[in-house]
Amino acid sequence: MRLHEYKAKEFFKSYGIRVPRSYLGKNREDVEDIATKLSFPVIMKPQVLVGGRGKAGVIKKVSDPSQLAPTIEQLMIEEVRGVFPEFILVEEFILHEKEIYLSVALDRGRRSFVTIASGEGGVDVEGIKSKIIHPLSSAGLSQGDAEQIASKLGLSGRANQDFVDIVMKLSRLSSEKDAELVEINPLAQLHDGSLMALDAKVIVDDNSLFRHQEFQDENRSGLEAEA
Repeated sequence: MRLHEYKAKEFFKSYGIRVPRSYLGKNREDVEDIATKLSFPVIMKPQVLVGGRGKAGVIKKVSDPSQLAPTIEQLMIEEVRGVFPEFILVEEFILHEKEIYLSVALDRGRRSFVTIASGEGGVDVEGIKSKIIHPLSSAGLSQGDAEQIASKLGLSGRANQDFVDIVMKLSRLSSEKDAELVEINPLAQLHDGSLMALDAKVIVDDNSLFRHQEFQDENRSGLEAEA
């Protein structure tokens, strides 16, 4: 089961992974109210249970309040791979210097989990030319493993510290939520060297859902989207 981005980010926040401030809206009134809580520009991201939003051109940067109403009206009727959004995530725009790809994923070929990282964030993992694939042991990701990956990425200072902290938390989230994939793309390096998850993807093993009451509302939403 795939989670909406906003729900994935709620779990990120609960694990101490920093994400942009954001609010959900589905109509003109919602978004105009949200605009009073965020500074411009903002990013508007339709919430659909499919990938490919970037390629579909439906993630919009809005620089002026006058653009909000027409943009949300446009986005609510835009299909992404045959799916209409249920609502729009309106998010603060984050200036950053570098983008990193990071995920903890089930590698069915290896029959184990792996951590995948790259300095080429913002593109599909299949299109990443240079990536680090680090197999996880049955005990999960160790501090030493995380530090090794950060070193291979060439991170230093605060970026190195933040990366190690985030990848350890991502690994714990993956294990505790029975996730087949937990992905941050991009993981942005800000001007002060700190890291922030600008996007979030979580796919949970369907066979584990009976153990996770916290996914029940999302599960019903996903079934409705597929109907």
